[in-house]
Amino acid sequence: MRKNWKTRMRKVFAASMTAALVLSAAVIPAAADEADAAGELDLSQVAGIEAVLTPVSANISAKSNGEEGTPLGGAGLDINFDFAIDPNAGAQSASGTLSVSGINMDFSEYADKEALLVKIPGIEKVLSFSFSGIEADSLLGQMIGADQIEAVNHIIDLFKAEIADPEAMQKYAEEFAAVINDIISQFTLESADPKELTLGGETVTCNGMKTEITPQLAKDAVNKILGVTLPNGQTIAEYAQMLINLKAEGETQSLDAVIDGFFADMPNMDGQMYVTEAGAPAEFSLAVDGQTMVALQFRGPQEATWTEIAFVANGEDMAVLNVTPTETGISAALTVQGQQMGTLDVDLTNGTFALEAMGYSFNGSFAAAEDGSFVITVSALGLDITVTATTGGTVTKPEGDVLELTTMTEEDFNAIAQSLGGLFGTMAPAAEPAA
Repeated sequence: MRKNWKTRMRKVFAASMTAALVLSAAVIPAAADEADAAGELDLSQVAGIEAVLTPVSANISAKSNGEEGTPLGGAGLDINFDFAIDPNAGAQSASGTLSVSGINMDFSEYADKEALLVKIPGIEKVLSFSFSGIEADSLLGQMIGADQIEAVNHIIDLFKAEIADPEAMQKYAEEFAAVINDIISQFTLESADPKELTLGGETVTCNGMKTEITPQLAKDAVNKILGVTLPNGQTIAEYAQMLINLKAEGETQSLDAVIDGFFADMPNMDGQMYVTEAGAPAEFSLAVDGQTMVALQFRGPQEATWTEIAFVANGEDMAVLNVTPTETGISAALTVQGQQMGTLDVDLTNGTFALEAMGYSFNGSFAAAEDGSFVITVSALGLDITVTATTGGTVTKPEGDVLELTTMTEEDFNAIAQSLGGLFGTMAPAAEPAA
């Protein structure tokens, strides 16, 4: 039983921790600098940070550069889009042109707390999707099906809250933070035996703390998180069960059964944390019966342990991130199970970066312009891309007659289907209400 649970957890940790390694390299030194400046970090303030209410805008342009051997170099793409976000109005918009081998297609989109508006090529009217919800007797409601309308409306409510209800998002963040603090308070820390670890090629004895993690404690923590209320009024558990029901084919599985099954054969574990004499992180690990199951090891020299971070499962290096500070920036390399997956070089003085990942190269620059905007350029996959962002900007709605999708008729739907069929060269099917 324990072996099966270890195998399952190894996969979970391998997926999550490999992704987290890159973030760790950036967050740890930044947090250390902040702690030096402010004395200590107050994580309890994170949930109290108010939403930034400054309008921002950006332009993104991308053009094929004709580079041979790249996926898009010879595709004849020419893209130019403008984006704007106004948090005060709870609205955002995007508009621009996509050109493929000389064929131009204009697109515009706008969303606020009331509706999503879209203007796409081939359709004369502006399509609108109201966030007020879908009625069961509407054409769209019949196409979706009565059993799924309630779930779809809850998803719409959550999306609406995320983009246009900062108060609801703030309340959710505060409740979530309070639950996390409550979970942390349930763990009892005690001293762990000192442990010899390799830091910067030297063997260093590190002091540690540990806490016992029982299946019941872990399950209670998960249930507390699931009890948090989302901005749309549902708890996380209710929302998760709703999604399970949407995907179910045949008999629906309960969320409680999923959770019970996950923790059924979980053994008691020790969560352990080891630090250097200076307080630098050296290792975070989970152990079962005294044997380390998974660990996040900081192997750099004592003055900068974060310069080498490894995720280890059952004694095997699953992923290793090496970070080398340079005179003008950093150089980093990620290796997964012995195979180099990518490298990143950043020059903060010259404002340039180079990323090699999965056989592809991404090169670019970044700089603040005199007008206060921030410009990023990237050459990748055969495209030359420029992103210019600045504060200010105005959201704009697509112009034209509006067709509301939540109240459209079958004739409206078939007109849209025929227009899209003509645009893509295939005829879309006519509306068929669900049984």
